[in-house]
Amino acid sequence: MSIDSVQNTGQSAATEQSQDTDQFYSIVEHSPQSILFLNPEGTVTYANRKGQELIQELSSDLGVSPQKLVGGSISQLFTKLGALSDAQAVIEFNMDGTIITANHNFCATLGYSLEEIQGKHHRMFVEPEYQISNEYKEFWEKLNAGLNQVAEYKRIGKGGKEIWISASYNPIRNKSGKLFKVVKYASDITTKKQAENDMVRIQNMMDNIPINVLLANKDFEMVYMNPASYKQLKELEHLLPKPVDQLIGQSIDIFHKNPEMQRRMLADPSNLPHRAKIKVGDQTLDLLATAIMDQAGNYIGPMVSWSVVTEQVRMADDFENEIQGIVGVVTSSATE
Repeated sequence: MSIDSVQNTGQSAATEQSQDTDQFYSIVEHSPQSILFLNPEGTVTYANRKGQELIQELSSDLGVSPQKLVGGSISQLFTKLGALSDAQAVIEFNMDGTIITANHNFCATLGYSLEEIQGKHHRMFVEPEYQISNEYKEFWEKLNAGLNQVAEYKRIGKGGKEIWISASYNPIRNKSGKLFKVVKYASDITTKKQAENDMVRIQNMMDNIPINVLLANKDFEMVYMNPASYKQLKELEHLLPKPVDQLIGQSIDIFHKNPEMQRRMLADPSNLPHRAKIKVGDQTLDLLATAIMDQAGNYIGPMVSWSVVTEQVRMADDFENEIQGIVGVVTSSATE
């Protein structure tokens, strides 16, 4: 073999190695997992796109940006991560779903001691019908494929207590790259979820009550109309300053030539409830404004229930005119 052929073979091998390296980094760069590379001294030498996105997302909590992390020591994360771990509910599972350990916050959130859950399967925290569902099977299949699972989850605590958590399930690899456990970080959002469910129930009630209801915020912008209101307003649309479909987000000022008086009255909840009749074209509306408070007792805006009372007002006026006519006849007869 000539020197040239040896040289060419060496260059070819170097080229192939370079191509393999480029291919490897391309795979890592576009991996759906967050990946960091460290050198033996613990310096972060590389973060793929997903890793940079995750660090950026957590930067306010971690106290470090992707730009600062790469080139710096991995120890930058330890203090903050430790604090986060203490603040969150943390539990670790084997890849088959059996529980390895959990911190105090997790045990307190679900109402168990560590001894009551250690060695048992994750399914103890979910409802029986969910345990046998395809969705639950796929959940663990994805974790065993190395895919993080992040969502809000309904879980069952000790004694059947319903718990809602915002959680991330993170498959962890050992030094040889093999998945060996799942670490879950969770926050208890039960109160938030209950408030959301209460709002849904209230909205369902508002949507189905047979009276017209409009809600406005403290800036006097209309934020809600129930279906009964929508239907009635559609019948009056030719009299309105805006089409009904454009009223949400509009100020109540559009219904008044001089809205200052209404603004002053509605700005102070002590003025409410307040009843009034207003004219909209040839129609008369009867309005009742009441104050809406949040759970802390803070005024968040007025609710107006209303109805069209044109015919009732006309009948009342006719009745009054008839009475006045009768009184006039009686008075006239008495003076003759």
